Amino acid sequence: MKRNDMAYKLKVDELFWVRVAAFLAFIIPFLACYKLWFSERVFPLVPMFDFLMIPNYLGDIALIIVFLLLFLYFVFNPNWKVGLSILGIYMYWIVVDQNRIQGFFFEIMLMVLALSQFKNDK
Repeated sequence: MKRNDMAYKLKVDELFWVRVAAFLAFIIPFLACYKLWFSERVFPLVPMFDFLMIPNYLGDIALIIVFLLLFLYFVFNPNWKVGLSILGIYMYWIVVDQNRIQGFFFEIMLMVLALSQFKNDK
């Protein structure tokens, strides 16, 4: 058996399911209230700063796709660069609209930071 084999990596990586849980902790509420994550909506945006560029519908779609792909990549291959990219997009969303701050927001941010630091450590 090769050591680079994905099944071997998942067997050795004890934090894999924690990363899956962090991804699901974002995606389930995201799907439940998906309209909140689009800037073009009837419900008003509440940006933290007036000078911020608010993305249009295509910009929102692009950010969502990049975010989900980065988070999925992070689940299988955690590292600082991807973790910080995830947090950067997430923070941008929050700064653009304060309504997106939910109870799980800080938990997911801290989990991504911790999982970036302790990749395969118990």
